[in-house]
Amino acid sequence: MHERDDPLKLGAGAAANNRTSVHTTAGSVTKLSQFRGHKYWEQCYRARPVRLLGLAAALFAAFAGVGLAAPGAARAGAFEVVACDYAPGGSNNSWRLHTVGMAVIAACPSDNADRRGLVTRSPLGGLTPALSVASFTFDAPPGTSLTQMRATLLGHRSRSIGWGAGVRTPENTLGRYRVGANSGTGNPDESFGGGPRGAPTTIPLGGSGQVSFETLCGGTACDSSATSASMRVYGAAVTVNDPVGPAVGPTGGTIGSRPVQRGPATISFGASDNVGIRASRLTIDGGLRSANDQSYPCDYTRQVPCANQPALTQGFDTRGLSDAAHTATVTVVDAGGNEASFTREFQVDNRPRLEDGAKITLGVGPKTIRNGQRAGFRGRVTGGGEPVPDVIVALEARVGRRWVNFRTLRSGPAGIFETLYRFTRTYRTRTYRFRARIVSQKGSEAGNVVSRGGRVKVFGRRLRRS
Repeated sequence: MHERDDPLKLGAGAAANNRTSVHTTAGSVTKLSQFRGHKYWEQCYRARPVRLLGLAAALFAAFAGVGLAAPGAARAGAFEVVACDYAPGGSNNSWRLHTVGMAVIAACPSDNADRRGLVTRSPLGGLTPALSVASFTFDAPPGTSLTQMRATLLGHRSRSIGWGAGVRTPENTLGRYRVGANSGTGNPDESFGGGPRGAPTTIPLGGSGQVSFETLCGGTACDSSATSASMRVYGAAVTVNDPVGPAVGPTGGTIGSRPVQRGPATISFGASDNVGIRASRLTIDGGLRSANDQSYPCDYTRQVPCANQPALTQGFDTRGLSDAAHTATVTVVDAGGNEASFTREFQVDNRPRLEDGAKITLGVGPKTIRNGQRAGFRGRVTGGGEPVPDVIVALEARVGRRWVNFRTLRSGPAGIFETLYRFTRTYRTRTYRFRARIVSQKGSEAGNVVSRGGRVKVFGRRLRRS
């Protein structure tokens, strides 16, 4: 804290003007004219010039676009779609039924009963026309293929080579998992699978787009009164190969719309995929925050287990970050585990601001001095209870009915401003009133915020001339 002995001399002839003028330039002296009721005004000595700090707020470009990005080149994913005994609640939401002249039963869960589950079978009695069929079919979602089916099942036909039952794909009749018609064998009485209590059977599907299990009557009519056939699936899990990654892109939020982030920040985005979006996560500078690891409802009893997410928002508090440049990366995960992401840069500046609730204090001391001695002025600017640097502050003295600026200061890193004042022209004992007023902070406005008044009593005497 410095002061310079550069007294301001006010001529007595200026009293008639009753005016107050303020002139401040770098290195100049602030002059206040004579005012009514006081013969002289004390010279205020200029404090050490304070270098303008400014706010280090680098501006970053907004989002390059709001559309969805191309699917990421993520690793190929896979997932299982389950039905009947393998599904929660024993449901079937993935196998569609087709029948022409045959009987079907959809009774899931099977409860380990031979005649329950997903069943296609020959009618009871009568003559069944040739090419009659009953089937349950699973279709791969667009852009995917089927790797295998794991199932608890039982295929059977008896007494007639006209009947057939088994599993097939459009490319392959899968003879190993088929009996009767088109099975390559003429044995009239055969079966495969272990039934509802047997071990699961794993059937390779070779990347097909569809798999069915069925019961059918072959090239000639089948007598249902004396012969029979059936295909029973008690529980099934089809493995879907999903090589396609999701698409994700920004749609809004404070990151991208504000160049500098303070306090809570958000990033909004949309994501889509051929089998839906299972999860998203937000990482800041590569570090995951648990609150930003989100999962979305998915139903793996359906071919497309998850929904697309066109409007998602992740939020975080920048007050845990340094006042510097950072990166935010959003990653989405589809139902098969494929991932895609995008990254945005942003700047953080959480230094206290006037708009956070500005307050200013002022202390003046000592309270009583003699003419020729110095008084100290020291105060602090805060916003939201935190010190605010780089704020322009006006020190003001009460002049008649108004307050007049006699010195302009700037708050330091701790929000503190200070200066000295030497009384040189108080010839009678007087009490002076002072206050501090916030003028401005770069990028902020605080309105008319003033401190409580301070008082100094000066016992007057003439100074000796040197």
